[in-house]
Amino acid sequence: MAERLIIGCGTGRCGTVSLSALLCAQPGVVATHERQPFPWSSAPKPIAQAIEWWQAQRDHHATAKIYADVAFYWLTYVKALCEHFPDTHVICLQRNRDATVQSYLRKTPWGDPWRHGYHDATCLMERLWAGCYPDYHCWPTKKAAIGAYWDDYYAMATILSSRYPFRFRLFPMESTLNTQAGQQALLDFCDLPRSDHLYDTSIRLNPSR
Repeated sequence: MAERLIIGCGTGRCGTVSLSALLCAQPGVVATHERQPFPWSSAPKPIAQAIEWWQAQRDHHATAKIYADVAFYWLTYVKALCEHFPDTHVICLQRNRDATVQSYLRKTPWGDPWRHGYHDATCLMERLWAGCYPDYHCWPTKKAAIGAYWDDYYAMATILSSRYPFRFRLFPMESTLNTQAGQQALLDFCDLPRSDHLYDTSIRLNPSR
């Protein structure tokens, strides 16, 4: 089985697809992006299901040294996963608040997964992502709800980075993914041998307009 795990997260629209590609390019690493949607929850049942899922991925990728998955919804599972898998590293990408909000508005014309009372059950994307985001149904607009989501997400991430300083780290999106020095710092944090690092500052997957 894979020797250890890397969890990638961030609000979404912050370079998570590119992060997955960067990790997957490293020798001995298998990385995926949003491989299995999980609900935004800290309840015991989904926590247990997430632990079981990560263990299954670790067992499945027997020839890899490291298995990684990158997805926005992993944030609420970090505490339980770090306690269950003590050798886990968590990368949390952070993009500018306004840029994140505007990017989400452009990329989600199909619905409003942040305000659960506004879900359209006939929309495939709504059915796929309903519940994966926290609920901000009391906010007056979709834009305001996304802004509140960004605020709460990084407040939680800041707490986790203080609790697990050697295993959870916030990385600014642009200076991390777009420079060799930033990619080197990220891969160093993951304890990947620097002699094996493969950098690619041209990665621009799932770009915003």
